[in-house]
Amino acid sequence: MPDGDIIHRSLPRLYQRPYRFLCEGKATDAECSQALLRALKRDLQKVGNAVARTAFVIGDAIELARANPRGFDAAAANATIDATLQAVRCPSAHREGLRDAARDVVHDLRYGGDGGGRNLGTEVFQRFAVRRAESQFESRVPLTDVHHNGADPGEIEGRVRAMAPDVRRAAAAFARKVALGGSVGDFRLPPQRRRPVSLEENLL
Repeated sequence: MPDGDIIHRSLPRLYQRPYRFLCEGKATDAECSQALLRALKRDLQKVGNAVARTAFVIGDAIELARANPRGFDAAAANATIDATLQAVRCPSAHREGLRDAARDVVHDLRYGGDGGGRNLGTEVFQRFAVRRAESQFESRVPLTDVHHNGADPGEIEGRVRAMAPDVRRAAAAFARKVALGGSVGDFRLPPQRRRPVSLEENLL
């Protein structure tokens, strides 16, 4: 399908192909997930390095707040997030995505979490990437009166939900690449997860 073919008017052009795969029923679940992850990778590459680097600047600021010997000050951390984002030149949707992802991390730290137990910049960017997939694809798929190819809405919703672990896994891989000094242009998709083979299939 050429990128210009729009079959779901609420979905951005990059995400038309994974939607078509879902609706036409010819692709496996793994193939549908890979199509979505390819779209997300290209989307994040279009978002650009400045946003990725800002996620790590914000992560460092949250880390400083966490290291405060007087205790973690969530209000101060959120104020620093806002101040950092004020200085970033990027579309408002990207700025809001970073703010939401960073505040998720702050919330977890405030209420006893460890922010994923990793570098907080990695955690902020991973959550930004997951939110990007949710906002550009998952939340928009239901916004149509009739699905392409007459696909059943319940089945489509279930298959989209089933992609969530693959999205989180890819987002984590992308975040690690940035953490290691890589560019968004260096993103690579993680290997496909293999579907378990049943005993009956193995005997065929």
